[in-house]
Amino acid sequence: MSKIAIVGGGIAGLSAGFRLAKEGNEVYLWEAGRKLGGLATTIKIAGTLLEGAYHHIFKNDFWIMDTIKKAGLMDKLIWRPTPMGFFSKGKIWHFGTPIDLIKYKPLSFKDRIKFGLSILYFQRLKNWRKLEDVTVKEWVEKYCSSNVYEEIWKPLLRLKFGNYYQNISAAWLWGRINPRSKSRSKGGFKEELGYMKGSFQVLFDKLAEKIESYGGKVFIKSPVRKVEMVKNKYRIVTATGIEENFDQVLLTVPSPLIQKIVPDLPENYLKEWKKFKYLGAICLILALKKPLSDIYWLNISDNKINFGGVIEQTNFIPPENYNNLNIVYFFNYLKGGHPYFKLKPDELLNEYIPSIKKIFPHFNKDLIVEIKKFMVRFATPVYFLGYSRVKMPNHTPWRGLYIANITQIYPEDRNMSNAIAVAHKAVDLMLKESSTGK
Repeated sequence: MSKIAIVGGGIAGLSAGFRLAKEGNEVYLWEAGRKLGGLATTIKIAGTLLEGAYHHIFKNDFWIMDTIKKAGLMDKLIWRPTPMGFFSKGKIWHFGTPIDLIKYKPLSFKDRIKFGLSILYFQRLKNWRKLEDVTVKEWVEKYCSSNVYEEIWKPLLRLKFGNYYQNISAAWLWGRINPRSKSRSKGGFKEELGYMKGSFQVLFDKLAEKIESYGGKVFIKSPVRKVEMVKNKYRIVTATGIEENFDQVLLTVPSPLIQKIVPDLPENYLKEWKKFKYLGAICLILALKKPLSDIYWLNISDNKINFGGVIEQTNFIPPENYNNLNIVYFFNYLKGGHPYFKLKPDELLNEYIPSIKKIFPHFNKDLIVEIKKFMVRFATPVYFLGYSRVKMPNHTPWRGLYIANITQIYPEDRNMSNAIAVAHKAVDLMLKESSTGK
């Protein structure tokens, strides 16, 4: 049995802690925030817990499904169809099935066929590595058309990666399309997404409860200031004054925090982690008296709109779960210094209103019952060309110190299930070290 410290109380840290504690280890987990959940942390709106940044799961998300099952929460899962759409040429278009694609007039008929064939290609492609040194723009313009790139992929790339959008590897397309295709029904005509009754906070709290039931400890509002090696042990120093020694440590924090927490790691090693760039995210969340549309996930193909997309949560989970109000996210991925991060919720709303009314002409402030703003500094890494060649391993130069964070999710899409998968790779190494001494 080892005494193990986990830094970070998101889904990666919690799932790792659950498994390690179940294996008989003494687990201590520290989370800096007020709640567990990391990027899926919840807020309260309309009297109900809701993720500050929208979350759902797919039917082929093995790792999170396995975690939910082992936590005894399968009865909390909800599966519902989720209509998708695009706002383009001043109109909302449904965009989730082959039939929707046929009707999508912003693309010519020829481009619609080429786009559909490209999706089939990515769905069937097994070797994604051939895409890694080609940008999305290069691939789409070569095999589809410049119109397909400008209308569909460029807006999505600009949404996810801001000014980095021109240098994103085509392997990113594979990571979004290939795994997700396996969650659709035969023929790709139907997709259901999953959610948990009461929000994913139910899962986070249950995992913490499980860790403590095996004799572990979970701390919130307790930032770890430093991890240092002292006589072949790891000393954890927290902002709340705790200093304690451990046999092994797992860091699940964003890359920029690694050098702050463990500054004594070799300089060349820390330099490798500095190669990874992140974008932050902002979600403006409104509780409304009426719905805005019948779309759950609305992509934006109009560069004059000053937010990236719209998630209408209550077109997924019905309004009766939110005191009969309609919940809508307006989201953006932005560099950390963007002025929007400093705006109050009402100020950000005023910035967005002209764009909101362009998409939803019937919108007015009288519909708003409640407004919240949620921000994260390190929401997504930027997937540049040749990413796999610099992706960092879970082990570090120090025996007993491991890292599992979202930069290591590649080429698959960044989501909760893949975060758990990365954490389990680290746990495999930790358990092997404990059992063999190597």
